[in-house]
Amino acid sequence: MKSVVSFLLSASLVVAVSGGAAAAVDLVQGSRVHVTGDQFAADLALRDGFVAAVQSSGGTVYSYGEDGTEAAFVELPSEVGDQDLVLVCIGMVDSFRGDGYLERFRNRLDSIIDGLPADRVALVTPVPLEIEVHEDPTTALNHAVVVGRYADVIIEVAARRACLLVDLHGPLSMAQDRLESGGLLHDGMHLNAIGWQLAEADLLWQLGLSSQDPDLAVNTVVLSGIATPMSPSRELDMLHGKVPLGVLSEPMAGLPPSRSIRSVPSWDEAKRALHDLGSVDQPDPAAVRRVMDLLVASPHRSQDALEIILPYAGDDQPEAVRLAALAAIDDLSLESKMVLPGIKTIRIGVVPVKMTYDPARFEVVAGEPVRIILSNSDAQPHNLLVCAPGSLRAIGRASEAMGTTAEAKSKHWVPESPKVLHAMPMVQLGEEGELRFMAPQRPGRYPIICTYPGHWRMMNGVMTVRRITD
Repeated sequence: MKSVVSFLLSASLVVAVSGGAAAAVDLVQGSRVHVTGDQFAADLALRDGFVAAVQSSGGTVYSYGEDGTEAAFVELPSEVGDQDLVLVCIGMVDSFRGDGYLERFRNRLDSIIDGLPADRVALVTPVPLEIEVHEDPTTALNHAVVVGRYADVIIEVAARRACLLVDLHGPLSMAQDRLESGGLLHDGMHLNAIGWQLAEADLLWQLGLSSQDPDLAVNTVVLSGIATPMSPSRELDMLHGKVPLGVLSEPMAGLPPSRSIRSVPSWDEAKRALHDLGSVDQPDPAAVRRVMDLLVASPHRSQDALEIILPYAGDDQPEAVRLAALAAIDDLSLESKMVLPGIKTIRIGVVPVKMTYDPARFEVVAGEPVRIILSNSDAQPHNLLVCAPGSLRAIGRASEAMGTTAEAKSKHWVPESPKVLHAMPMVQLGEEGELRFMAPQRPGRYPIICTYPGHWRMMNGVMTVRRITD
C-alpha cells in the first residue's frame, strides 16, 4: 500500500523535489526564530539539534505550536524583527476538512503572510500520512492524498508570495518508500525517532542552517529502527472523528483570531474595570495588575492613579491584590513626599552567555512585600524560582528529571515541590518577568534558581532574609 500512496502523490513530489537548492536564512546575534503551528511545530521547538543550530547562529527559539492547530487558529508572534524568522508548520489538521477547504486554506495562508514580513516567513509542508494496519485502506489512502494536495498549496503560496519554503512532504514521502525498516511515523501521522532524524536534518539544510545536504529523495535510507512510545494525540482523534474540528467564523478573512487587535481601555474604563475586579471575593491578580498598569501609564495623572490604587494596598486586601497595588504605586512617578506603603523592588539582570544572575545575592526583611524584576538580555530564556533553604540541589535535579517534553515546557520547568516557594515563568530575550510575594517570616538563606534545562548549576543565587531588628 505504501508504494500506491507514493505513486498517487507523484504529482506533488515532482513539484516538491524540483524546488532545488535550499534558501539560506540570515540569523544574527539576537535573532528570534518563532515556530508556530500544529504538533509538528511544538515538537520541533524542543528538538536539540534544531535548537542548537539556531543558537549557534546567535538566535533563540520561541514556541507557539500546539496539538490540533489548523491555519485558522494558528498563533503568531506579536512582533517580528528584521532579523527574525517565523516558521509556520500547518496543513495537517486543515487537510482533515477535505478538498473542499483548499481554497479557504490558501486564503488563510495569504492572511497569515499579510500580517508578517513576507521575507521573514518560512512555510513548512506537513509530513506525509502513512496507512496503519488497522485502518480502512480506502479512507486512509484518501487522507494521504489530500495531505499531499495541501502540501501543494503551501508550495504554491510560498512561491507566489516570495516566502521561504521548507518542503518536508515530498522528500519524506520518497524516503519512506525507500526505508528498509521501521517506517517514519509511529502512529501513521507523527514522526518517530527515525523520522525526526531525517526531517530535522532536511529542515536545517533547507533553511541553510546546515551545510550537509541529506538528499533524502535520492539516497537510499538505511537506519536502524528506534522505538517511539505511543502517546495520546488530539490530532489523531481529530483525523478519526473522535474530536471535532474547530468552529470556523464566517467569512474567513483577515488575520487569525490570535492576531486581532484590542483597543486600549480609556481611563474611565480602566477605573471601572478595577472597581469591578475589586468587588469580587477572589479577583484575578494578573487582571488587577494589568488594569493598574493602564492607570499608572496614563500621562499626567499619577496623583489620580495613586488615589484610585492606594485603597487596594491595605492590609484588608487579598495578598496578591495588595502586592499588585504596591508594585503599581512603586512604579508611579510622584513628586509628593507623603509616606506611602512600600515594596522592596529587586532588579536582576542576566549576564549573557555566562548564565548568571546580576546580582546573584540580595537581602530582604522578614515579612516585607518584595518584588523581583528579571530583565533578560541573553539569547536563551531564563526564569527565577525562590526556594526553601537548603533545597537548591533537590529543586535543580527535580527540574532536570522533567526532561524536555512539551509538558515540562508548558510548566516552565518548575517542578511540583513544596520547596518551591515562588516561581516566575520563562522570560525571553528582551523581556522582563516579575515576581511578587511577602518575604518569609523565618530568617535564612533562600536559594534562587533558573530551571531552564542545563542552567541551574550555574544560574543560582541567594536571597537572604533578615529579622526586622537586624
